[in-house]
Amino acid sequence: GHQNQSSNPGATVDLGAGSRFTVGAMATLLSIKQVAAACGLAADTIRYYERVGVLPKVARSTNSYRGYPPEHIETLRFARRLRELGLAPRDMADLIRLFHDGTCRQMHMALVERCEATISKVHAHRLELERVEAQLAAVLDGLQHQERDNDYISTVEPCVCVAVIEREASP
Repeated sequence: GHQNQSSNPGATVDLGAGSRFTVGAMATLLSIKQVAAACGLAADTIRYYERVGVLPKVARSTNSYRGYPPEHIETLRFARRLRELGLAPRDMADLIRLFHDGTCRQMHMALVERCEATISKVHAHRLELERVEAQLAAVLDGLQHQERDNDYISTVEPCVCVAVIEREASP
């Protein structure tokens, strides 16, 4: 499984923004605010990821606050990076499970598969954006060649600008 030196007593964990935390012999838990600052994810995002199963739920203290072990910061940083790469929450959850319980070979195969699939999605999205861009350019061109008047727009007989949208924006 995933090993992290921060679980060792006396190890120092970088909480980001110049803040550091030393793990003592007793299990010290961090607040969601502390881990959010350390990993670069908003506290609301962390809560959301826990709620939908991207991240494992953490134990709550007697006052109902979430308590994060310092080694959880690396999991959260990994989740942030996966999100930045555009991976779907379902894929993030699978990879985070491997992060904790998988082998390097399993992680490698899963990352290759997820990256290839995401590249395909990005390519399809780019083509769709290019199609929309071309339609918008055609609408703009059509609008620049229309006569405009001060008559009120009627739904029975719309103004020429609406006709340009209907003509140019159809697939």
